[in-house]
Amino acid sequence: MGPKNMKSSPMKILFQPKGIILLQGDQQAPTPKSLSPAPGNDSGSGNPGAMGQSSAAQGPGAATAGSQKDGSPKKKAPGLDPCLSNLPLLLGAGILFYFLLIRPQQKQEKQRKAILASVKKGDKIVTTGGIHGEVVSLDDRTVTIKFGNDSNQRMTLDRAAIGRVPAREAELPQKRGG
Repeated sequence: MGPKNMKSSPMKILFQPKGIILLQGDQQAPTPKSLSPAPGNDSGSGNPGAMGQSSAAQGPGAATAGSQKDGSPKKKAPGLDPCLSNLPLLLGAGILFYFLLIRPQQKQEKQRKAILASVKKGDKIVTTGGIHGEVVSLDDRTVTIKFGNDSNQRMTLDRAAIGRVPAREAELPQKRGG
């Protein structure tokens, strides 16, 4: 024998990011602000009915963990801005990047410019295209080399086309640990 006179009220189910909320009858859906738990107040605090209730629904004068007795929210302790807390990490990465990538490349470019400036008549060179030859004449922008078995084979190149000067490379100090 079941209860026949009992009035059943419709139930609403709300799916929220913070959890599922069941509403009976004419209950109003909580606002998104009242869904988020106060700082330091987790939803498993032993009060299962507290989820979705605002501090006003808990009663006047009831202070939650995220508010003071008068109902105003707690002020956060002064701390570093999140951007400033990452500043030492970014500076460290920048310094590491400079010493591992930029500085060695600058040294290598400086050596290359010094070698190209010191090229003189009679030096054996290798072009960036891999042609081996001997410098016959040169001016500020171009170099004329002779190559091959015949001494009449000559080619005029830009100075930038000189890849390396083997005689000058032997004079440079060798890298350690390489």
